[in-house]
Amino acid sequence: MIHIFNRKALITTLSDQQLFRIQSALTDAKIPYFAKPGAPAFSAGRYRAAPFINHDAVPTVIYVKSSDYGRAKAAIQAVL
Repeated sequence: MIHIFNRKALITTLSDQQLFRIQSALTDAKIPYFAKPGAPAFSAGRYRAAPFINHDAVPTVIYVKSSDYGRAKAAIQAVL
């Protein structure tokens, strides 16, 4: 179990495809992880005038155990 006191943030991603690849790599390496979606990256309410920005993107933080951090970092290098 990944407890709040023994976890370390591995990566933050906005892309669903990248999130899936990272989760697959961690699962293949048998490294337990916890993915926590954050607040929307751009909360401008109804006003969305900034072009070329995905306003619906939600950042997701992937946490691993502190003891597994080095292994997890090496496991996701191939998919980044």
